[in-house]
Amino acid sequence: MANENQAKKKPIVPIVVAVVVVVAAIAAFMAASGGGDSGSTSQQEVTAAKKEQVLVPDVSYQTREEAEKMLKEAGLTLGKVTEKNTKEVPEGFVIDQSPSKSAAAEKGSAVNIVLAKGLNKVTVPDLRGKTPDEAEKMLFDAFIIPVVGKPVYDDAVEPGLVCVQSVKAGDKVKPLTEVSYATSLGKENVSVPEVKGKHIDEARKTLEKAGLAVETTSSYSDTVGKDRVINQSVAKDTKVAKGSVVSLEVSLGKKPVERVKVPNIVTYSRGEAIRALESAGFAWEWDGDEDGRVVRVNPGVGVEVQPGSVVHFTLKREQKVQEGTRTETATPDPEPEPTPSPDPTPNPTPDSTPDPTPDPTPDPTPEPSPDSDSEDEDEDEGEDDKMTLTEEDCERIIWEHGLGEFVTAIKQEIDGEEFWEVETKDTEGESHWYSIDKDGNVEVSNG
Repeated sequence: MANENQAKKKPIVPIVVAVVVVVAAIAAFMAASGGGDSGSTSQQEVTAAKKEQVLVPDVSYQTREEAEKMLKEAGLTLGKVTEKNTKEVPEGFVIDQSPSKSAAAEKGSAVNIVLAKGLNKVTVPDLRGKTPDEAEKMLFDAFIIPVVGKPVYDDAVEPGLVCVQSVKAGDKVKPLTEVSYATSLGKENVSVPEVKGKHIDEARKTLEKAGLAVETTSSYSDTVGKDRVINQSVAKDTKVAKGSVVSLEVSLGKKPVERVKVPNIVTYSRGEAIRALESAGFAWEWDGDEDGRVVRVNPGVGVEVQPGSVVHFTLKREQKVQEGTRTETATPDPEPEPTPSPDPTPNPTPDSTPDPTPDPTPDPTPEPSPDSDSEDEDEDEGEDDKMTLTEEDCERIIWEHGLGEFVTAIKQEIDGEEFWEVETKDTEGESHWYSIDKDGNVEVSNG
């Protein structure tokens, strides 16, 4: 049994011996090579460095200097630089590169770039009404450097939006020119000055100088003189936005006394007269016959008085008055007195007294012929056409009609028709003229 175990162990010895020999050989080789270990390590590091990759940065729209700086920071170098004509990108800016952006390249390798050539000026964009972010992007896109200015008041642009820029929109500038802009604070607040009592011209100048607009209304005033400010819509020292409207109430002076004419109610019944007067805004009182017609008005017809004044009228039934005229009731002719009978002639007594001289016998009055009667009638008719009214009659008619105070009467004639032109005065001293014809009819005249 022991022999069998020994037989199985014998093959292991040669293998161990062989391993030892190999190890010894290797050690001998290394010992023989001396300092070769450090040289072998440096060579491996160089090989590993050549194989390290980096990402190529995007240098588009950068100047040459900026592109070179960006490449160096990425572990790359600036390679070949060429130029190309273009109108889309300002001169001196990168428009192409190789390798392209985000490509992998060996660390330390070169990147070639192409610079724009030909576009020397750029157009300034319109920034008004834009947000600050929008304005900044627009300037950058135009190859312009944005500069933010201090906010200012602006009446037209909403607060927070760009309201002003240092270079006018549309102007041409060199690339990388600085353009500043400022945002709006909205309308500026101003203090409202006191203008009550001032003349409207002075008040308007004061408010406009303060940056305010003015509108006016007018009204009468017993205490504030004409063309002076009665009131203002915004109290003094109130803060309002610049350009706000201040309304001014301007005086027209004292309100003139309103006057209305007394209506012609002559010949009206009592009820008609009252209705006419009340419709015209008058108070009234009357006297006379209740069932009569108006024959007198005081103040007179056409006289201008204040509204609400009392008009007194008189009613009479004895007179017939129509449409402002007066017709006299005909006076009957007096009855003829009886002709006295002649005394009988006494018979003469014969005596020594001589006979008296006989009276001449009057010629008999000729009987009027029919023709002469006709002529007399024509003459009577002609006399009827003539004016029979006197100046005193005119004064009486004026008084009866309540047409004011009689002043004078002038007889006139037009186309053979005679009439009186009569002047009267009302209670205010104003003159009025009336025409009175031969029958006593009264009409208003122009004088």
